[in-house]
Amino acid sequence: MRSDPAKASLFTATDAIGLPEAIVLQLVEIFAGDVDFHRELHRGYRCTLAYEVHYRDGQIDHAGRILAVDLVIHNRRLQAYYFEDGQGGGYYSETGRAMKKRFHPILGVWRAHRGVDYAAPIGSKVLATADGVVDFMGEQGNFGKLVIVQHQDRFLTYYGHLHGFAPGLGAGSLVERGQVIGYVGMTGLATGPHVHYEFHVRNGTGDWVSLPVPEQVEAPPVNSPAYFRTVEGYRGQMQLAASAHFVILD
Repeated sequence: MRSDPAKASLFTATDAIGLPEAIVLQLVEIFAGDVDFHRELHRGYRCTLAYEVHYRDGQIDHAGRILAVDLVIHNRRLQAYYFEDGQGGGYYSETGRAMKKRFHPILGVWRAHRGVDYAAPIGSKVLATADGVVDFMGEQGNFGKLVIVQHQDRFLTYYGHLHGFAPGLGAGSLVERGQVIGYVGMTGLATGPHVHYEFHVRNGTGDWVSLPVPEQVEAPPVNSPAYFRTVEGYRGQMQLAASAHFVILD
């Protein structure tokens, strides 16, 4: 456990205490929808976290994933815990709310929006807005080159007018949130380079209905006794670390 209260920049502070860069990047990704890491940290912050390390021949070889994190910025407190439910792992709040929201399909940043057309230079990367399975990849009428991704068996997202598709993908491929699935183009009925983005939901009769793009779509919350036992275990570890006294001898 180390601290350096004089550092306002996250990367400056984590460099000072030797935190692996891979862990810092995970921290930023976990709270990307809740924290502006460039502007908010000057108010003062404290971060406590537990993360995996992998050993080889008795020495630390590389860092793994963050398991638990408690981030306090000014008067806000944010917590996230990793949990594996047998169908894939993810991060959840102390109440079980999923931390994942939705990416902007081109910029790769969290953004509330209602539009469906995003102009960008030809060849710009188009990202999957959430974990899912490729439902369709190919040419389709006015959409031109189109990718359709299904999420949680309840939602479809459309990415149209693409210049091309990411290599190695096809119908049935699993994709992760933020993964490149194609490249901006102007195929089909398009007058300039952009990606046409649509959001569809399955209605009560099982049919797919197009809806305005929502500001965010969260994964279902977790409500498992095993999850809350995991939270209590990590919370105890972090409280112990925060209250401990260390003497460091150089």
